[in-house]
Amino acid sequence: MRRKGITIAIAVLVAGIVAATAVGSTPTKHVVTTSKNTKLGKIIVVNLRGRTLYWLSVETKTHLVCKGKCLGFWPPLYLPGTAKPTGAPALGTVTRSDNHKRQVTFHGHLLYTFSGDHAAMQTNGEGFKDVGTWHAAFTAKLATAPTTTTTSSTPTPTTTTTPTTTYRYGY
Repeated sequence: MRRKGITIAIAVLVAGIVAATAVGSTPTKHVVTTSKNTKLGKIIVVNLRGRTLYWLSVETKTHLVCKGKCLGFWPPLYLPGTAKPTGAPALGTVTRSDNHKRQVTFHGHLLYTFSGDHAAMQTNGEGFKDVGTWHAAFTAKLATAPTTTTTSSTPTPTTTTTPTTTYRYGY
């Protein structure tokens, strides 16, 4: 009889611990992953369809710049409900003041895809300038192979760079 009482007490204790853990936990939702991008030399953050995720240099969680027409060119990564986003480090959410939807953030930067990327792993939005500069979100730089120096009797050709074009979409 005493043994039965102890068994019941242990069962009640375990059930209480399980219930307390369930009440205190927040549901999670896998929304992003990371992928090596040799063109950028970085491990970038992508959505579950493999589309590159970007952040805008002049935007903060409390100062939204990409609104209205901008959202047509730069669709936000939204997360419905109350789940916590997972798939990369330093993910969070912010509720947008313009439409009250929860948008995923990475290191505090709001995440967007780019309408100019038509396939997975494209990075056409990297360095794009409009109201600020758009950058691909990344978790790390890829290690580069060591370079070797060779001498040559022929002169090395020089290269020139062209200025970056600035685009304005009226937002």
